[in-house]
Amino acid sequence: MSYWKRLFMSITGKAKHRLPGQMALLGAPRQLVEQVRGMPDEEQEEAFISFASEKHACTLDWRAERDDVFSELIPLLSPEERELLPEHDQCPPDVAGTISTLRQALSAHKRTLVRTESLGDFSFLILVPREKEQDFLQIVGPWRIEDASA
Repeated sequence: MSYWKRLFMSITGKAKHRLPGQMALLGAPRQLVEQVRGMPDEEQEEAFISFASEKHACTLDWRAERDDVFSELIPLLSPEERELLPEHDQCPPDVAGTISTLRQALSAHKRTLVRTESLGDFSFLILVPREKEQDFLQIVGPWRIEDASA
């Protein structure tokens, strides 16, 4: 069902606000957000990656496994967040299970994990300030990839 919702939003132009809206909630400067709004979809995604990587988000290939989640996510976490994580081998081997486990482990902290679709063959794993989570999920809409804890 989400595929059809994403397609509808793309056709109607509502999807053009998704990535700039996410950037705004993650603290991007207003000027950058406005600049990204006017870009084609692929360029918006590139701008989002450029802004969010190394602080707020990482990308996961469609073939990603537990090891990939850890290797991409760990550099984005604060020392306090890292302490909350379970050991690597305590997470399920699949990506969805690992993300669900890590999301639950981070539930006591200031940021939560949201996984979203991309336009390509990868997904975004985004650290969202907990107080902005509901607004973020509303902007993400059908691009969200839900896990067992969602």
